Amino acid sequence: MVESSRCGGTALRNLSGEKGKILVVDDEASIRRILQTRLEMIGYAFG
Repeated sequence: MVESSRCGGTALRNLSGEKGKILVVDDEASIRRILQTRLEMIGYAFG
């Protein structure tokens, strides 16, 4: 089950506590770095 909440934007949270996978595609390295930083801040890991 996924819950949606508002906090400066839309955030999705998996109620089981497990993180899913997100594919980020952009030709601008700076945009990819910003997205990676933000996603890491909320608990996603990059490998």
